[in-house]
Amino acid sequence: LIMPWLKEALLPGDVVYFMNAAGQVDHTGLYLGQDEIIHATMPRVCIQSLNPAATNYCKRFDNDFLGAKRFCW
Repeated sequence: LIMPWLKEALLPGDVVYFMNAAGQVDHTGLYLGQDEIIHATMPRVCIQSLNPAATNYCKRFDNDFLGAKRFCW
């Protein structure tokens, strides 16, 4: 488990979790590297950035980042 607010520790393939206003996980995605995540928002799949300087920045995901999980096989 990667603790909250340590986005610098993320590696490509990590599952990222985002919370709602109640503090519950309500969305997940995969970290791609270079501050980008891939996630599904019906009816499409999006690649968005956690970097405020990026054109595909998503403030909601930056603000609501809860943590991440790295799965190793």
